[in-house]
Amino acid sequence: MTQPWLQERRERAARLNTKLPVPTGGEDWRRTNFGRVDLGQFEPLPPVKNGADQGAASRLLPAKIVLAGELLYGEQASPPTLDPALLKQGVWLTSLTKACEEKKELVGKYLGRGLHGRQEKFLAQNEANWQTGVFLYIPKNTAVELPFLLTSALAREDSSCFPRLLVVLDQGAKATLLHYSASTNQNKNNFVNGVYEVYLEEGAELTWIDLQNWSRQTYEVAHKRVEVGRNARLKWVIHCQGGKLAKANIETVLNGEGAKGEVIGLVEGKDRQHLELCSLTHHVAPHTTADILIKSTADDRAKIIFQGMIKIEKAAQQTVSYMANHNLVLNDKAHADSIPRLEIEADDVKASHGATIGQVDREQMFYLRSKGLDKEKAEALLVEGFYEDVFGRVPLESVREWMRTHLEHPGG
Repeated sequence: MTQPWLQERRERAARLNTKLPVPTGGEDWRRTNFGRVDLGQFEPLPPVKNGADQGAASRLLPAKIVLAGELLYGEQASPPTLDPALLKQGVWLTSLTKACEEKKELVGKYLGRGLHGRQEKFLAQNEANWQTGVFLYIPKNTAVELPFLLTSALAREDSSCFPRLLVVLDQGAKATLLHYSASTNQNKNNFVNGVYEVYLEEGAELTWIDLQNWSRQTYEVAHKRVEVGRNARLKWVIHCQGGKLAKANIETVLNGEGAKGEVIGLVEGKDRQHLELCSLTHHVAPHTTADILIKSTADDRAKIIFQGMIKIEKAAQQTVSYMANHNLVLNDKAHADSIPRLEIEADDVKASHGATIGQVDREQMFYLRSKGLDKEKAEALLVEGFYEDVFGRVPLESVREWMRTHLEHPGG
């Protein structure tokens, strides 16, 4: 049964969703136009019930990892798997629906906390319609050595899915989260509108490895937001490779003094994919630090877009922030755009950005071909070299090796 407080929020969001048109213009949306997509063709998934066995999340992951806990959500949900010792320490891993019933005060404190008041169509649509979700809570001063795995999977066709993720690390907590979004059939046509919220309280530390592998027929809008508290640490690795038309908005909000954020992204576009990554790094408190590195490749007729904003509030003095975006275009018909921006109101900061768009170096290609490699293998080697500094910052070895292998064998 839906809780009254949650039902009220859903109804309010539904009214807002009805009023707001699909965004098609302005700086944020003019390059990725969902107004041309008939969203009415997609049938919403029914409320998700348990339909998968324990361990289903790790069976879908294309890498083998020893885990502290796991849960599958999306079209089907599995019962959570959690180390009994962590359960005794107060760690919570469960469906968001169950958490809204059994941990309503805790969930109510955080769910949508950083999104209230935002008049945005797709946020309102998710709030009104989410059918599947996960809640992960790590209590104060609890350090979890092994990673958690959350897998969001779709197998149906012509469906719309509205996943919701809420992760909270209380004061001094430490954890690693591996999130994997995937289509189990790469030919299926679906619409996914996901909202993913992460909150790090004072002194918390999180490594988040975020892998997206939807089918190349999927339309996706994603809002991903992390709030980093006082002296908290975030390492966020993003790998985006799926979708026909996909736009991910990632927000790193450094709202506590001494907060640090590191975001490393890898975007692969092939065929006729249109992939846009919009990054906001928001410095709210003083003495905060951010390091953003996004690398992309565009092949065939793909179009890759990066929009990056570093925003520093007046109170965020002695901030250090750097954002880099580098793009490699592998085909004359492929395209890449890079739009980095700064908005600085403080006067004692170090903030800068760098962006490049280039093609494969002909001299390097000639050298590799002269050593007996064919064009395809030579290009693959150059692309791997282009991404090497990203791979070097991925902490889980099996995931790192899968990402490398995937460059040669996409879709697996």
